[in-house]
Amino acid sequence: MTQRFFIDGVEVKNPLNYALNEIEVNFDKGDVKAQVSIDSWELGVQDPADSSDAANIALARKDGGLTGGLGVTEGLPFRVDIDKAGVQLNIFDGYLNLWKARYGEGVVTAPATEQGKIDWLKGGACDFSFEYLEYLGLITEANYIMVPYVIQSDWRAAMISTLSIFFITDKLVAEIESLTELSVEAANPFEATSIARIVLRIAYLTILLVSLVKLAIDTYNMVVQPVKYHATMRVVDLLTIGFQYLGLNFSSSIWQNYPYNTIAILPKKHKTIENTDGVFAAVKGLFTSDKIGQKGYPGEGYTMSDLLAFIQTNCNAKIVSDGTTVRIERQDYNLSTAQYQLRPVDGLEYTLNEEDFVSNFILEYATDTNDKNTMQKYLGTIYQVQIVPQSVLNKKMVLTSRVERININFARGIRKTELTFPEKIFNVFFKSIGEVIDLMVQVFKALIKVANAIIKLINKIIKALGKIGIDIDFQIPTIRQFEPTNFSDLIEDRLDMMIMDNDDVNVMKLIMVGNNANARNNKLLADNESVISAKYLWDNFHFIKSFVPQPGNELGNQYYIYQTPKDYFTYEDYVKVMADNKIISADGTEQGRIDSFKWNIDEQVFSGQHRIQRTYTKNLIEIKTEPDGR
Repeated sequence: MTQRFFIDGVEVKNPLNYALNEIEVNFDKGDVKAQVSIDSWELGVQDPADSSDAANIALARKDGGLTGGLGVTEGLPFRVDIDKAGVQLNIFDGYLNLWKARYGEGVVTAPATEQGKIDWLKGGACDFSFEYLEYLGLITEANYIMVPYVIQSDWRAAMISTLSIFFITDKLVAEIESLTELSVEAANPFEATSIARIVLRIAYLTILLVSLVKLAIDTYNMVVQPVKYHATMRVVDLLTIGFQYLGLNFSSSIWQNYPYNTIAILPKKHKTIENTDGVFAAVKGLFTSDKIGQKGYPGEGYTMSDLLAFIQTNCNAKIVSDGTTVRIERQDYNLSTAQYQLRPVDGLEYTLNEEDFVSNFILEYATDTNDKNTMQKYLGTIYQVQIVPQSVLNKKMVLTSRVERININFARGIRKTELTFPEKIFNVFFKSIGEVIDLMVQVFKALIKVANAIIKLINKIIKALGKIGIDIDFQIPTIRQFEPTNFSDLIEDRLDMMIMDNDDVNVMKLIMVGNNANARNNKLLADNESVISAKYLWDNFHFIKSFVPQPGNELGNQYYIYQTPKDYFTYEDYVKVMADNKIISADGTEQGRIDSFKWNIDEQVFSGQHRIQRTYTKNLIEIKTEPDGR
């Protein structure tokens, strides 16, 4: 096979050190870190007058930064192909980093990085913030989901609500008695002043009833606080937009399917919108689902790299890029069906993967001291799995050790599943008194209709008197009708909303949330607490780290490790391994993976390290603990 080199689309003479070219690939926990073993390519000037010479192209790009060109702030396209039986095949497609290059007499020595691959992603390509994506117009308010939340009230609020309801109820009872008296008076409508008294009494009672209803609602809003809204974005949308900015597609069987496709990040919030409308002047927060003035993405310098780090930790995930599409999957996910099969080799020495054994796994979400709900609803915050020998003869010789802490730097958003004491007080009050008020409203509406008819008749009489010279300079205004208030909606539709202690968010939260046309229905989903929990992380993602054989991990995380001897290795083999480092044993009965290898292109041979999954001990058990905070 003949190697060919291209810089910025132009075929150039071979680098001075091309003969030493060897592809070295390391698979770090499933992430392909593929790079040419020579960290730096020596681009020598073969002809100083030749503009297509490799070194001249590199120098021209560097110096172009002084005259409006790209300069060193962008990689110089660099590609390595091989000719195999007349067919041109690509083995490296990336760029030269002229910013890190060494410049000597007639030689430019520069490292190369594959574009769009995991080294490029982790090498700074994802160090952009979501504020920057908003600045570019890639994130807009259309990407936000407005999540309704409610503030939990305390015992002081319960006392206020009890006293307020006593006052309101007492006044309503008094007015019901007045209504009875009114009915008695209305039985003798032709007595002196009876009509005037009826009209005035109806008007007064109407105003009083409206005021009492408003007082009840205002008291409820002051004590319990109305529903408020916080902008958020789903993780899958943040990933899709972030990779879109990099010119990459995104694919994941985890984040693009239920339940993880509903998980959103509730960003920090330290400043709330002041509402100055009457009785709510002292209450902070956003009372409508208006997205203006809100930020739904994680801010304060939170980057795409931070998000990917969280995802790797959360889902025990590997991130693989082929330069076109980024895939995020669990570590043991098969990326390709065409897996490389080892050739038969006898008598290989092996070691056991003792360095992978962990005896104590601790998975833990963060808590927010500003929101006591994240601590009072503690179950699900932490999960511990200890792996210990089942049989022990001498404790002083036990070899199981190591602790792995899996810290999720997000708090758990908590769903409202029951009413607080003040809410229960108002709920009973609204349900009982609401029916009485509704009945009163219907009676009042009938009385108002009669009173307005009387008022219109009187006004007609006044107008007629004016025609015969008796001027009465006033008209009696009619009484406005009003509709009953649906009290039940004030309480019951708060269930399943997110609960918070106050409007500020000091620690970002993870929530499972709906996305409906009516933002008030964007409640936390029923699976919120069970999915966003440390136990769920272990049961669905991290259990494959355990050395204990179990369903889904039948052999346990136990491997025989072999040093792969030099063997024939074709371009087709290289493509298979790069697509997925999972391998099949020579006899086809066992699975494993390649840890690392070196491939000499000219000689078509490789060597490296591989492992075969094989159980070598069953003297282990799991002890699982899920603290509830008590």
